[in-house]
Amino acid sequence: MILYRNYPYSPLATLFSAFSFMFAALGIVGAIALFRESILGAVILGAIGLACGYEYFTHKIADSIARKYGKRNIETKARYGRMYVVQHPEQYDYIVSVNEAFANKFVRNEEGRIVRKK
Repeated sequence: MILYRNYPYSPLATLFSAFSFMFAALGIVGAIALFRESILGAVILGAIGLACGYEYFTHKIADSIARKYGKRNIETKARYGRMYVVQHPEQYDYIVSVNEAFANKFVRNEEGRIVRKK
């Protein structure tokens, strides 16, 4: 079971979240290896480390990375602009005004769908 967050507009934040979880999981393995005689001590130390590391790194820092780079990706890259407009159709005019790459590649058709320009 993998416990990381997916940030669709910021792959960097998704990678950071996944690697942070993997690092926390390795910390638990390390705690168990350090406390071979006292499994209870290893479990307590591992649980504290996992909870703190998971909450701080996987959520707080990854969320701030996603806010920064997600907004930049949406406003500068055509692919992310299209993903955003498909999920938020009311923002089409805003994205066209700020994302030149999106405006050059995509247009809204008569049905309201976002399609490639011909």
